[in-house]
Amino acid sequence: MIDGDDGGTREAMGIDDVEILRRKVADMINLPIPMPQPVVNWLIEKGVAALLSVLSRAVDVSLLECFGKDATHHVKTIGEFQAVLRGNVTQLLHNKMSVVLLPAFVERFVISSVIDTYFELYVTNERINTAVSSVIRRGN
Repeated sequence: MIDGDDGGTREAMGIDDVEILRRKVADMINLPIPMPQPVVNWLIEKGVAALLSVLSRAVDVSLLECFGKDATHHVKTIGEFQAVLRGNVTQLLHNKMSVVLLPAFVERFVISSVIDTYFELYVTNERINTAVSSVIRRGN
């Protein structure tokens, strides 16, 4: 966690309504192989739950990597920060979500759908600016 963070930094990049995220993922997902709907629903739930479990860490790491006092990525645009955040979310989500007997390409597809939907719904310029301002104010 970012030193001195009261949760506001992560809230700025958080998920306002998990049910909306689930529904949007369900609306957009079109698996490359036929699967029964209960299995698809379970995969979506597992993907969203995995995202929720890694999101705070991914946001904290991304903010520190880009804007902390020891930044390792020197970003100049919001798009560059989004790329770092997407990379961290993807890596952590792949590490967290492992479904036995599920083909790897289906797992990657589910993860990609969850991440794309999260970015579409919740990663906005305003939210990024709020989170970055919080880090810069604290001088982390």
